[in-house]
Amino acid sequence: MPHWRVVGQDAETALQDLSGRLGRLETSDRDALEDSVANERLRSSITSARLTIAEVAAQVGVDPKTVERWIVLGRIPHRSHRWATASLLGTDEAYLWPELADERRTQAASTSELVTLYPNRGAVPGALWRSLLEAATDRIDVLVYAGLFLPDGYPEIAKLLASKAEQGTTVRLTLGDPDSDAVRRRGEEERIGDGLAARVRLGLLYLREAIGAPGVELRFHATTLYNSIYRFDDDMLVNAHVYGAPAAHSPVLHLRRLPGGQLFDHYQASFERVWEQASTNNVPAVLAQGERR
Repeated sequence: MPHWRVVGQDAETALQDLSGRLGRLETSDRDALEDSVANERLRSSITSARLTIAEVAAQVGVDPKTVERWIVLGRIPHRSHRWATASLLGTDEAYLWPELADERRTQAASTSELVTLYPNRGAVPGALWRSLLEAATDRIDVLVYAGLFLPDGYPEIAKLLASKAEQGTTVRLTLGDPDSDAVRRRGEEERIGDGLAARVRLGLLYLREAIGAPGVELRFHATTLYNSIYRFDDDMLVNAHVYGAPAAHSPVLHLRRLPGGQLFDHYQASFERVWEQASTNNVPAVLAQGERR
């Protein structure tokens, strides 16, 4: 990191004091000067417009030191300040802050990851669930409290999951621990009491042909879920949770992973965090209870 300081007044500088005078940067490393002046485009545009930093700050509605930080430290202003500055200088914000081009590409990719939004889980076509399940070859991840609608709607799902695992697909099922406070609380919030824990146990009975099959791993979690997550290779269905309402009544995002996108990976990271906390400790006992009933 070169050492530099303000030693004079010159239109070639990157730092301006509060009186609006331009100072020249002196550095022992001339090759590093461009790196020291983090935003040369902004500095040059202000100079070309024959404005001072104080004048820019007054027009944009910020403190002069804030503008100095934009120039010297490369800070990126808030959106409204970027627009106002670019308009004042007669240029485009993407020219002044080229980093925004990458940000825009990321935003565009993330937006494109959203295939569609369903107003509730019942609006998701049944054929979509089936096609995603059948097409998955790499991984199937499920994070739910009970997820009973899957075996209810697809009685053959246990066989399908076992078959997929046998063919090399990684299958990870993460259900709510029916004995946990998280499941009890969620049942109370939905006003079904112990009904949610009962749904978990019933779902396990329906899935027993898949549970224990090579390649299928089941864990119980005791976390507060904000979304149920269903991943099928590069497709994901995210079912939002709303306080006091069953997941079936809440919106579902259909995401498809794209290079540069963030939505899919954001929800996948959430799945991974819960998976790391989840445990198999209570699984044998719950399965045994189900078999005895």
